[in-house]
Amino acid sequence: MENALVVVEDTIDSKELVREAASFVVAEEATLYLFVMVSRDELERTVSTLERIGEVENTSYGADTALEGATVFLEEVANEALDDIDVEYERVCSVVDDTDRSSAAIQAANENDCDHVFTTGSKRSPTGKALFGDFVQSLILSFDGRVTVDLQ
Repeated sequence: MENALVVVEDTIDSKELVREAASFVVAEEATLYLFVMVSRDELERTVSTLERIGEVENTSYGADTALEGATVFLEEVANEALDDIDVEYERVCSVVDDTDRSSAAIQAANENDCDHVFTTGSKRSPTGKALFGDFVQSLILSFDGRVTVDLQ
């Protein structure tokens, strides 16, 4: 394994997935990349809110300030999930449109020489016929490496 990328979402399952991925990375002496995606719509709403706050405080906030929240989130996940694991990790944040999530994850993996992507998926039907959402399916079909999916 060169390096591994974990797609982190705001769920307990993501923290468990980070721990699982870290165990693989430690054995291989690789780097773990914690990756979070911020939707363009969410970023625009946050920037708009921060601009209004900035007007009241007579200062200015921009997209960089809004994205700091995502990196703080990744640090919190790392602190909780990796508290007793000695692993080298880096944080990666990307602004995406909802339709480009798998492309963004693949791009982040490729830019960081990752040959393994870890993500969570969900069963979408009681019969288990649709095990993954569109994001996970696209990731599995398009990424030129291993993909581990932890089903919630």
